[in-house]
Amino acid sequence: MLHVPLQEIVRQASPLNARLFGNFMSLARNPDPRSEFAQKTEVARHDLTDAEYAEWLLGQHYRSVLFLEQDETFVGQVTFQEHEGIPHVFSVWVSAALRKKGLGTLMVREFLIDVYDEGIRRVQIGNGGHEAVSRICGHAVDGDLDLPFRVTAGQGPGWLELSPIH
Repeated sequence: MLHVPLQEIVRQASPLNARLFGNFMSLARNPDPRSEFAQKTEVARHDLTDAEYAEWLLGQHYRSVLFLEQDETFVGQVTFQEHEGIPHVFSVWVSAALRKKGLGTLMVREFLIDVYDEGIRRVQIGNGGHEAVSRICGHAVDGDLDLPFRVTAGQGPGWLELSPIH
């Protein structure tokens, strides 16, 4: 599975990035109205152009990694906000036609590998309020994701500690 960070999609022009940008903006402009993200972005979502809104999101430390099949079919995205360098994942979204195939779990696996490779050793995935995301965290802790490092449950819902396998 291919994955492209939002920063690259926003700042490097290409036909693929333009298509991915459209996918991202569709989700970013239409969040769950009950979500904290919807509340925090209310004014910017309505007052800024797509390009301005994307840059504003990046400036607020929002990040997203978009995932594609080898044929460039859009699969979904993992969206998070960085707090003092620690990613707090608040959305794992899979295209409706591709749900129930384990792709959300695969996207989180790839995301964890990426952050581990960047030297990050702590991450929060959800806050325990979404059953599917909590299940993915459980798979990571149980070793079911076949990760090249150890994952242990941290303090609080969704917190994961990443460490080398000894």
